[in-house]
Order: sequence, then structure tokens, then C-alpha cells
Amino acid sequence: MIQLTGIPVAGGSRVGRIVVVEDAPGYAIPLKARGVPAVERARLASAVEVAHAGLERNRAALGGDASVGEIFRVHGEMLDAIRPIIEETIQDGASAEQAVARVLHRQAERIAATDNEMLAQRGRDVRDLERRLLRALSGLEVSPPTAAEGDGPTVVVARDLSPSDTAALDGQDVAAIAIELGGSTSHTAVIAKSLGIPCVVGVEGLTAHAQPGESIWVDGTQGLVVLNPDADTVARARGIGERYERLEQILLRE
Repeated sequence: MIQLTGIPVAGGSRVGRIVVVEDAPGYAIPLKARGVPAVERARLASAVEVAHAGLERNRAALGGDASVGEIFRVHGEMLDAIRPIIEETIQDGASAEQAVARVLHRQAERIAATDNEMLAQRGRDVRDLERRLLRALSGLEVSPPTAAEGDGPTVVVARDLSPSDTAALDGQDVAAIAIELGGSTSHTAVIAKSLGIPCVVGVEGLTAHAQPGESIWVDGTQGLVVLNPDADTVARARGIGERYERLEQILLRE
């Protein structure tokens, strides 16, 4: 049994089987170095349309929470603002993929380097847009994690999880989320809270110890993550979860 701590961002106590989510597809997509500018601009235009459609789907699915809808609205504005810079890079001879990766990666690094923690978290949003565009250019779609073998609820474990990938968990049988990176102001945290999924972020050393299919307890109220909990710990976790759910029901009735 390994006990880790992180930042609690969405309350609740759940036990489940680990599903490890690798870094989102995007950077692994082969990047063609050069292309014909007119052709690459047309490809970019199509990818931007696909990206906007995906953002609108996220807004519609999670639009009951105004703060979540605002996240994807701002993503759309960011996409439109940065598109001319990408097109300039394409005009210089880069392929659409190379231009997207070059421009958005540079922007993300610049934002992440700021001393302002809240602004630094927005660098993850830029990287999310980069992956979204690269997926669109390659015909890939954002998909929820694949469940591990076995019965019972699953817990998503990741080094990082983008806002888009978090939104894709809506409607999936996900009991909780535990992430190695991130902070309390991240948009991933906001979306997890909106979905009602217990979530702990900033769990150092998490992915080094987590194994797919193994048991895990996530307490999103205390910021506690326990890998391979023993029987007594599982009983304790479930008791805490039941008390939290009763309290939540009481608060909702008031």
C-alpha cells in the first residue's frame, strides 16, 4: 500500500481500478516538415472548423455549468487569435502540422514560464488546442480512456489531463481522477468538479507507482491517494464516501 497526497479540487471518496491515461495524442503524430502553402492553409482551415465543432460539443454537453462553458468559449477565441500566426508560418513553407506544433508550443512555453500561477496554468489550455488541431489534421478524435479489464468502477490516473480529455469523461463510468501535475486553478480541475468526479491533482510520484488494473482510493476532499489499499483502508474509504454523499444530499435539499 502506497499513500500519496496532492491538491484536493473536487470532493468525494471513491475506490476503483486504475486506468492509466498516457499523454494525449498530438505530439506523437508525425509532423511533415514542409508543404505547398495554399494546400496547407486549406488543411488548416478544415482543422480549425473541426476544432471549433469539438469545442461547441463540449460547451453543449457541459453547458449547465457556466464556468465550464466559458472555458471552451475562451478556447475558441484563443484559436481564432492564434490562427493568423500559424498561417504566417505556413506561408514561410511549413506544413500545417509543423506550423501548429511550432507556434502553439512556443506560446505554451512562454505562458507557462510566468511567475503568475493562474496564468501559468493557461499554458495547458494552449497545449490542449495544439493537440486538438493536430488530431484534427490527422483525422483523430478525442476519445475517453479505455477501461481496464475487470469489474467495478475505474479511476483515471495520468501525468496530466487536458480540459478536452477531461470533458470526454462525461457519461463514462469514471469514479475518480488523480493527476500528477496541475493546480487548483487549472481548467481540468474546474471541469472535474462540474462533472461531479472526485479529483486530486499535483500528486507527485503518482505515475511511477500506478499500475493499470490495480486498486486505488482517491479522496478528493482531503487530497489523499492510496495505491493498493488493504481491506481495512477500503472499508474506511467507502465509509467516508457514504458520509460525503449523505452530506451532499442534505445540502442539495436545503
